[in-house]
Amino acid sequence: MMQENSEDKIFQDLLSDYSAPVEDKGFSSYVMSNLPTATSTHKSLKRAIVGCAALVGGIFATMQIPAFWRYVNSMSLPKVDVPQMNLASIDTSTLGSSYTLAAAACMAMLCVWFASTLLFGDNM
Repeated sequence: MMQENSEDKIFQDLLSDYSAPVEDKGFSSYVMSNLPTATSTHKSLKRAIVGCAALVGGIFATMQIPAFWRYVNSMSLPKVDVPQMNLASIDTSTLGSSYTLAAAACMAMLCVWFASTLLFGDNM
């Protein structure tokens, strides 16, 4: 037979004297009723800021396209003989494979999620 540890006995005594919570006389409900309500202005402001940032980023990226094309056209790559591929020789069965369809479905779901997050915020 095991003897009780003195710490366990003290803990048991403490728990046996525990009573129900003290009545707060409506304090909790008063605090909850006076909390500020969530407004849609924050979400609208967030959506506007993200949209403007995306617009400005897109404008800056578009302005860099001519410099990118100049850089790409200035590159000189060695000539490599690559056999010409006949379009009739492409195996179309690989385009309909389950892996291709799964990858396309994942990309479509990602695009829908991204668009819904931008349009509807956290409510989607």
